[in-house]
Amino acid sequence: MLLSFFNLPPLLQAGLAGFISALWSIAIPQIPGIGLLLSPFLLVPLFFVSFSVGLRIGLQAGLISTFFVFLLASPLAGCGFFILYFVPFMMISALFHQHKTNTEWSYGAGIILSNMTGVFLLVIVGGLIIMSSQNIDWQQGILQHLDQIAAQSASLKPMVEKVVPWLPSLLGVSMIASLTVNAYVAQTLLEKTRNNLRVFQKEDWQIPLCWDIVVVLGMMMWSLGKFFGLPQTLLIAKTVITLGCVPLGFIGLRICYLRLDWQASGRLWFRLLCVLSFLLVWPLIFIVLLGFIESWYGLTQRFSKNQRDTHL
Repeated sequence: MLLSFFNLPPLLQAGLAGFISALWSIAIPQIPGIGLLLSPFLLVPLFFVSFSVGLRIGLQAGLISTFFVFLLASPLAGCGFFILYFVPFMMISALFHQHKTNTEWSYGAGIILSNMTGVFLLVIVGGLIIMSSQNIDWQQGILQHLDQIAAQSASLKPMVEKVVPWLPSLLGVSMIASLTVNAYVAQTLLEKTRNNLRVFQKEDWQIPLCWDIVVVLGMMMWSLGKFFGLPQTLLIAKTVITLGCVPLGFIGLRICYLRLDWQASGRLWFRLLCVLSFLLVWPLIFIVLLGFIESWYGLTQRFSKNQRDTHL
C-alpha cells in the first residue's frame, strides 16, 4: 500500500496526505479510548510526504490539511491547526531539507531538536513577558474556568492550583514530544520502505552541550524569584528549566542507548527503560542528569569508543 502511494503524482500525494492529516485531527479524537492514543500522530502523513518527496510537496500537503480543517471543522479550528501544527511542521521540514553542500546536510536530528526547543522556549517566554507587561492574569482566568471541574471534588482544587503555573512548560514539552514522535515515526516508515531522502548517521544525533547552562540559568532565576517574591520570574524560570531539560533528556537517552547497545539484549533493556520512563516518570530525572554531566565527563564519546572496541 505504501509502495503504491509513491506511484501517485506528487500533487496527489500531497492532497492525500493533507486530507488524511485533517481527517485524523477531526475524527480520531472522537473515538472513545483509542482516539486519545492515536490523535497525537496526526502529523505523520505530512512528515511522510515531506521527508520522502521534498519540502515543496510537504508545504502543499500542510496547506491542504489546514484548508480541510478550516472547511470540515470550523474557521477557528483551521487557524488553530495552522498555528499549532502547520508552522512547527514547516519549521522542522525546512531544517530537515536544508543543505550545507550538494552532498552534505546542514542539520542533524539532534540540532533540529535543539533548534526546535529553542524556538518554543523563546515563544513561550516571550508570550509570558508580553502578558505580564499587559497585566493579563491568564492563570486566574484558567483557574476560574476550571472551578466548575474542581468544585466536584474538594481535593482537586489544590492540585489544579499547583498544576496551572506549570501549564506553559508542559504545553511546550508536549508539543516538542509530539512533533519528535511524529517525525520519528514517518522517518522510520520511510526507512523500512527505502523511500527516505536522508539517512541519519550516529553523529547526526549529537546535541549542543549548551543546554546545561540554560538549565543552570533557569535555576538561578528561580532562586532570585523565590528570594524576592517575584511570581512572574518564578513562572519564567520553571519554563526555562523544564524546556531546557528536554535536550538534556535526549542526550541522556543517547548515552543509555550507547551504554546498552553493545551488550547482549541491550536494545531490549533500552526499550524497557523508555517504557518505564514513560510510565513512572522518575527515571527521567536520572536520564536528564546523565545529559547534564555529559559536558564534564564525555560519556557519549566514552561509550561510543567502548562500542567500537567491542565490535572489533
